[in-house]
Amino acid sequence: MTAWAPALLEWFRVHQRDLPWRRDPSPYATWVSEMMLQQTQVATVVPYFERWIARFPSVEALASADEQDVLHAWQGLGYYSRARNLLRGARAVAAQHGGAVPDSVPELLKLPGVGPYTAGAIASIAYNVPAPIVDGNVTRVFCRLHGLRGDPKQAPLSARIWQLAGESIPEGHAGEFNQALMELGACVCTPVGPRCGDCPVSGACEARRLGLQEQLPETAPRPRVTAVRMVAALVPRGEALLLVQRFADETRWAGMWQFPAAEVRPEEPPDLAVRRAVAEAVQMQVTVRERVSVIRHGVTRFRITLEAFHCDGAGAPGTGNCQRWAWVPTARLGEYPMPAAHRKLAGEPSRLIPHHSPVPQP
Repeated sequence: MTAWAPALLEWFRVHQRDLPWRRDPSPYATWVSEMMLQQTQVATVVPYFERWIARFPSVEALASADEQDVLHAWQGLGYYSRARNLLRGARAVAAQHGGAVPDSVPELLKLPGVGPYTAGAIASIAYNVPAPIVDGNVTRVFCRLHGLRGDPKQAPLSARIWQLAGESIPEGHAGEFNQALMELGACVCTPVGPRCGDCPVSGACEARRLGLQEQLPETAPRPRVTAVRMVAALVPRGEALLLVQRFADETRWAGMWQFPAAEVRPEEPPDLAVRRAVAEAVQMQVTVRERVSVIRHGVTRFRITLEAFHCDGAGAPGTGNCQRWAWVPTARLGEYPMPAAHRKLAGEPSRLIPHHSPVPQP
């Protein structure tokens, strides 16, 4: 055990945030929370976690759920592969482990979407197994504590941090210690402006001694933001709108529902992109009317601008580049799992259907 571990544990017992997954650190709740917290802020996760546990209170409840219900419950958190992996993992646990989440890192690593960090978190927090965890917060703490130079995402420094994390765990306090490390990185040892005066282990910090707390860790520059322009078609049929479902094996928004949409090609007029989007999705011809909404949304390094256009459809939809399609009344759009930009668009019901909209003949 490191000399600074007792001070960190004492600080954590006093200053830890009251988070719902800490009130009941069951293996299932820990698993759900750790999947949700990947690349997502705690404040965003809290209400999603509480609604999720109310809707899917156990491994068995999740394992028996329909994927569309699961995606709808996850709607707005992004990175939807996490939700699908949770569902697949719950079904594997129900079928192979009798509904009991495994307590060993090797068994946890066999579950879909569970890597070394998530496996270590579940094993240590739920079962107090002395398994290390290393996320961005923990990486920052160890780089500063030990004055580690270099990119911590690259070998051999990455392996060294995992080694230090494992060697530092106090006997019998694995879960509490790992949570304390994450809490310290999230609340005190922050990326910018670390609060060294409030840090319980500042006396052992090499970066502070050398005046390098603002320079460490030495992370690589973030990739440049890429602007993406997209269009969406609002094709009405009475008080319903055309939605299409993406294929289950797509790399982005798999299995989600959306208005027919396409990325605008270089030098392509937006009305042509709208007609192409509908034709590719359901082999249907449309006349493009006015632009009615512009939605701006960020996904990782992409900044998406989605322009929505009223359209008049001719004929009925056919089989195209989508899993299936449906005419959905505007009052029921909220029942379908949608990517964030399309969900925002669906939340503007007064703009969705023009007063002059015809009713296409099937």
